[in-house]
Amino acid sequence: MTMTSSIYAPLKTGSVINQDSEVELIDRLAAAIAQAGVQADRIDLANFYVALKHRSMAILTGPPGTGKAVLVECLANLLASSGPQRQVVPGHAWYAGGPPANTALIGIHTRMISEKLLYVIEEASQPENAQQAFVVGLTHISPAELLSCFTDVACQMQHNQIMRIGDAHLSTPLPFPPNLLLIGTMDTTDFDWCADKFIPQSEAASESQNFGCEFLRSRLRNSRKAYEKLLSVVAGTKQPLQAIMLVRSVFRTHGFEFPPALLDEVILYLANAWSAQGNGLFDPVTPRNLDIASDLALAQLVLPRSLEPVRSSETLQAELHSILKENLPRSSAFLKRQCEGYISLIHRKEFETRS
Repeated sequence: MTMTSSIYAPLKTGSVINQDSEVELIDRLAAAIAQAGVQADRIDLANFYVALKHRSMAILTGPPGTGKAVLVECLANLLASSGPQRQVVPGHAWYAGGPPANTALIGIHTRMISEKLLYVIEEASQPENAQQAFVVGLTHISPAELLSCFTDVACQMQHNQIMRIGDAHLSTPLPFPPNLLLIGTMDTTDFDWCADKFIPQSEAASESQNFGCEFLRSRLRNSRKAYEKLLSVVAGTKQPLQAIMLVRSVFRTHGFEFPPALLDEVILYLANAWSAQGNGLFDPVTPRNLDIASDLALAQLVLPRSLEPVRSSETLQAELHSILKENLPRSSAFLKRQCEGYISLIHRKEFETRS
């Protein structure tokens, strides 16, 4: 799907332009992507940036050759300097399979990636590097790497102790450094992620702009501070969480309650949708920025974790669609795609059983 990149105009007060480094970073990311021959919607790029402010790990998915690796390269160039701070490497050639020689090469490559990750974790953990951003990108990862380098690590990060990563098992736990971003790209259409629709890629070539220090200063990972910031930036907006609360209310009437941790995660995402200076990263107008951020939070954080009750109740599906279809297009599209895909799968299984 081809998308065109929109340009975010700097905020102006009279004849004075208020510079915002986070807005500039997203603009430069859009420019670097365009220079590499890839067209992307600015909201998708801003979403990728906000998601990384919100959490240290991200997966970009989509069909092969759609620009995912270019996006990772361009962001790494902007956030980190050269050397150990910026590592973008391909995942192992899992698709090769077959001959013993290929299996051996896959094993060697897996060990190389594990050692590289451990090296970067150790470098990022050094006190003198605390204010420097480190970016590790693994492109074209396999399902096994998704599990060992992302899912498994994400579970361990809840306890802030890494005991295994890739095929490496540690004798002493390591904390996951807060200044490290781990990004993967995966060639699949079955793994939902908002920023996955790009046209065919070309080689990315851009010099490091090192916006990493600003990124580290501006991101929020503390729920209390996120609530405080959100209240500040939406002050004067009537019912700023109306969309989130409406969806929550619908689920509650069907016996499904959002856990407090999920609501905290939504607030963290919404708060990170504004720059440290209080400017919207999706749209300069506060209500529009809030609408877009709420839509993305529902589509990426809430609905994917609530699919079981949704798929089991046509009434719940209809009520959610009535809320989402007007002003929350991404959430509505996600819900429709997931429910229709699930129903198609059920029908196919029933047909195969009868046959």
